Amino acid sequence: MKKEKKILFILLAVLLAVLSSTIVLAIKLDKSPDMQYSSDSGNTLPPRAMKSSEILNTAAELLNSNDLVQAEKLLTDAVKDHPANADMWLLLGTVYYRQEKYEPAENAFRHLLRRKPDNAAAYNNLCETLKKLKRYNEAKLAIGNALKLAPHQGEILLNAASLYALQHEDKQALHFLQRALDNGITPEKISDIKELVHLLERPDFMNYYQKHTRQKKE
Repeated sequence: MKKEKKILFILLAVLLAVLSSTIVLAIKLDKSPDMQYSSDSGNTLPPRAMKSSEILNTAAELLNSNDLVQAEKLLTDAVKDHPANADMWLLLGTVYYRQEKYEPAENAFRHLLRRKPDNAAAYNNLCETLKKLKRYNEAKLAIGNALKLAPHQGEILLNAASLYALQHEDKQALHFLQRALDNGITPEKISDIKELVHLLERPDFMNYYQKHTRQKKE
């Protein structure tokens, strides 16, 4: 009986010791500050120490603040560790595009499409990049693939209209422009694109344009 009590006391002592150490650890953790990855701090963890979502959020913040050099550095390192992450490649291509590095942008979008051939946004961005490189036939193929994957996406339809207007193919441009209006693009946004401005002078489109403008105001 005495032996059983002795064993019981030993077990209780061990449990108390474990409980005490757990409480101390919990208090220490509770006092630890939250990690921050904001571009405002001027510091970011290296990509290998960050989760994919953290890398994307940080890169997006850098892009929005026009800190394109840091965004490029972060993403070029990150894609080495996350080569299958489509969002990282898409964002990297966008960062290159914003810096007018069109060939690296094309490579990033094509790399993504080799892995994810059903990515409409990548085809759309590739089209815009190829436009800058003046490779218009390839751009048409890219926007065509984007439209097959996302036929009702207003931004893609607007880019298609812009591409065909740039090539003076007004009939096709008008077709995509009308579809863009039907899918959420505002007349005001159209007037900001120089390739499309001349289409506003066409009577057949002007009636359509004014109709959507009135509907928007109502």
